[in-house]
This record gives sequence, C-alpha cells and structure tokens, in this order.
Amino acid sequence: MDSISGITFKGLKEVVLVRGHDAFAYCPTDDPDVACYLAGTYAQPIPPPAVNTSNVSDLFGQFVVLRHNLRTRTLTILNDRFGLYPLYIAREDTRLYLGFEFHHIANQLNGKPASNYEALSDFLAFNVPYDRRTPLSAVEALGGGVELTIDLDTLSLQTRKTWHPATLLANADLHFDQVKDALVDLYLEGVELAVGSTPVRITLSGGADSRCLLAASLHLGKETTAYSTGIAGSRALSYASDMAARCGVPHVVRPLDNSFVDQLPALMLQCSKATQGMSLSSEVEALWLRQKLEPGGILLHGAFGELYKIGQMHQYPFDAATASKKGEALTDQLWQRFGKTYQLRKSGFNETYQSRIGDFARQHLSDKVKQYARGLDTAGVLQMFYIDEFIGKVVKSSGQMWRQSTPIAFPFAYPPLIDLILRVRPQQKTTNRFVAHLLARTNSQLGRYPDSNTGVRIGASRLRRQLTHAYDYATALVRPHYRCFDHQNFSTWLASIAGGPESMFHEFNEATGALDLPQVGRLIQRCRAGDDAAARTLFFLWRWSLAKIVLSTITGPSTSTTPTAPQHLPA
Repeated sequence: MDSISGITFKGLKEVVLVRGHDAFAYCPTDDPDVACYLAGTYAQPIPPPAVNTSNVSDLFGQFVVLRHNLRTRTLTILNDRFGLYPLYIAREDTRLYLGFEFHHIANQLNGKPASNYEALSDFLAFNVPYDRRTPLSAVEALGGGVELTIDLDTLSLQTRKTWHPATLLANADLHFDQVKDALVDLYLEGVELAVGSTPVRITLSGGADSRCLLAASLHLGKETTAYSTGIAGSRALSYASDMAARCGVPHVVRPLDNSFVDQLPALMLQCSKATQGMSLSSEVEALWLRQKLEPGGILLHGAFGELYKIGQMHQYPFDAATASKKGEALTDQLWQRFGKTYQLRKSGFNETYQSRIGDFARQHLSDKVKQYARGLDTAGVLQMFYIDEFIGKVVKSSGQMWRQSTPIAFPFAYPPLIDLILRVRPQQKTTNRFVAHLLARTNSQLGRYPDSNTGVRIGASRLRRQLTHAYDYATALVRPHYRCFDHQNFSTWLASIAGGPESMFHEFNEATGALDLPQVGRLIQRCRAGDDAAARTLFFLWRWSLAKIVLSTITGPSTSTTPTAPQHLPA
C-alpha cells in the first residue's frame, strides 16, 4: 500500500520503500498474494516476477527486484551481482527504511544521526567505505549479489549470496589461449545484448578499454558517437581524436579549459550530490563531459576491464611486490600503497576529528585480507578487493551519476564473460592479452595504435615502456609539456579558483568545524609550488567537505562525539 513517504509493506511491523515510485515499477504477477517491483534494468527478456536465486546472477544490468509475499509476510530483495543499482537500509524502532538515494534515507531518521568515523577512516585511505558502511552509522548499503529476506512481523533479516566469485577464483585453472576466442565472442555478445538497435555513445580516452568498446561497436555495425575530454596537448586527448578520425566516427571533444575551471566549484557540488557521498573519487571531468552528451542512445563504459589485466587493477594491482605476500605481510604491503595518502589526508583534519578517525582503515584492510584469503591465493584476494570495493563502490557511484542523464552499460561485466575470465590462471592475465586479442579480431587499426597511458603500442615490452617514460620525463625538464597528463591537473585548477583556495577552505571549516586550517594553508603553498600530492589532498578535503555539508543540510549537524553502533545486516 502507498504512503506519503513511499511504498509501505506491512506486517506487525513495516518496511517503507522511501520514494519508491520514483524508481520502482510495479510488475504484475500471476499470484494475487505476491507483488513485485523492479528498479533499474537488465538485458535478458525474463519478467521480474520470474527472477530468483537461480538466475539472478546471470542477468546483465543494474537492478533491484522486490517481492512482497502477503501469505508469508515477507519482503525479498534480489539485486545484480555487483550491486550496481544502489539500495540503502536503516532501522528505527518498529520500522525499517529502504531507499535508492542515501540522502532520502538519512532524511527519514529522527534526531541527528551520528557520523560513521570508521567509514570516514576508510574514505581517507580508499576513497570509499569498506563493506556495508556509509557516512552515517545508522545507514547501511546493500552489497552486490545478495538475496535479502525481511520478516515483516519481526524485521529480522536473512541474507545469502547469489553469486560466488571466490569459488571461481579458487578454481582458476584455464590457460588464456584455451579461451581467448570464447572471451571475444562473449564480449561481442554482451555488447549486442546491451545495445540492440540503440545508438551507441562511448567516452573515448586514449587508453585500451574504451577503444575496445569502439572496436566492438563498429564491428557489430552500430551507430556510434565518441565523446572525449582531457587536457589540451595530452596524449589522452590527441590519441582519442586521432582514433575517432581514423575510424570515421563522429567525435565530440570538450577540453578541460578555462570554462571548466570557472564551473569547477559547481561541478564539485554536483559531483557530491550525484555520488551520494559514497565515493570520494573525482567525477568532475565526467560531469563536464556529460553536459555535451546528446539525448538518446546508450553509453558504454569501460569499467571492469582491469579484471582482464589484473596487473593494472585500480588500487589493487597484482604485481611483483604483492605476489609473494600472504596474511599480514600482504596487509602490510597493501598499506604501503595507501598509508602515505591516508596520513596526508588525515593531517588536514583538526585534532578532534583525527582522534575520532583513528586508524580504522588499517584494521578494516587486515580484516578483509583475512576474509578473502580463505581458500584464495594472493591474486584471488586482490581480485575480490577490486570486485567488492572498487567495482561495488566507485563504479557504482560513477554509473549512478551517468544514469541521471543516459542509460549506461558495462560490456566487460557481461556475466558469462566475467565468470570465464575469473577462471583463467592469474599469471595468464597480468597484462593486456585479452585487449590485444580482441582488437586483433575486431579492429586491427585500433590494435596497432599506441596506448596513451604508456605512449607505446598495447603489449609492448616493459623496456619499451620504460624508455618512453624516461624520454617524457627528460623532455619535460627541458620544456614543460602536458603530453604525459592523463586528465587531471589538480594544482593548476586549485590555483585558478576564484577568490583563492584559502577563502574556500575557510568557508568549509566554518560549515564543518573539521579542518586544521594552518595545515590546509601549508598544503595550499605546496600545491602552488606544483606538489601533486598536496593538490590531490586538497581535492579530497574539498570533496569531503561538500559531502558533509550536503548531508548536514538534510540531517542537521550531529551532536554525538562517537559513532553509534549500526544495525548490521547478517553476514
């Protein structure tokens, strides 16, 4: 039945789907005692009432299915295997709230919900909160590949996983050459299933994954348009323009110019709202490019591509430094990647906030290494980190931002394709072998074109990559250039902020009461001297401050000095 705040499911207690009609469509069933709702989409022609634990992990898309059973007085939730469609949960007295917008859930809670400082610690280290944490202790996020059943009389929760990537990784015994053609066939099948007859939009960088999308779209004969942004003079932008021209596809370019810098404060605020405070990775360039996206069509995104080249997984690459490490030794090695950034970001907060932040992130990292290491080797552990904590948080937030303007699909995430690549031996997927083979079969011209990340052809030797890097570095000392810039140029952007960054951070501190302004001032001085680490730290503090301000306008400032214990979902 409907309520002012959404859709209410009642037993002796009740569950409220906050603003449910904004996202969830009612799907008729053959059983008068069962009501079904769907949010999001998936590609296969299976009606939502037929979605169950045996088929849900095979569906290709971003979605949540709700099933209300009046006879058993239960509400069952099923979602896509990666949790790409967000759903948040909060409990209060005799009511449980569900919602697809974090701020809508926060707005339902009485009083002033306490901040989750364990989540903030994670943000400092990893840009996302680990596990089901959110910025508020009273709110949790639903993970991916889950069946959650809620008893409407007691509000007790039962969960079980519907997809088990660790099982596939534990049995990774396939040689790449055995399955390379099957992988390409599945990739093309996924693109076809996602797109159909819809025009294709591709955000084309000069890297490898987006050119695979372009190659597949052209190979399948789709109407294709490419969109690019970046710093003028960078390889990323010039390579993208040249590849689009060679392939004869329309190409919309929006450089990160002075107009971008002028709009940067507004874009940063928009970014905080779009990602719902669940990721502090920067999406401002995507928002800038999104303004140029033409209506209609479907956007193809290259996320998930790193699972096919695990030596390059965002934040969790499997490399020589980690390969021999296990247990706490692996935790120590991973913390070397995050610890320096963590301490620099933490230094921007005042003593009160630093004491609350503690070192939770280091402990959470250790806990997850132990969790994943049950039955998995080091490569498997790192792939699980990438799936759960990068795909499930950063990619989810990015996808949510794009979905506000256009449908989006992730062809590298096609379920049978992912399941097969997880079974390939890790030593067989540390480099770009899949990308090279895919391009060789679909568009050899794009396969031969250099990668903007390295300046050399995909699959080139390590020596060749190192020599190109040395050349770039040496020429930059003689005459500064932007050739090696991928996209972001934080120090220049901050220096160009109207009124100066000092004034901006003073306003942030007045609003949040969280910053160490003398330390922020020192970071600004380092930023002006060209220190990229200081500039990135300031951007993080900017993003966090905006997210905190946006949340406080809804919930009011928290009066609690310590986080309250969350109502955790059962494991």
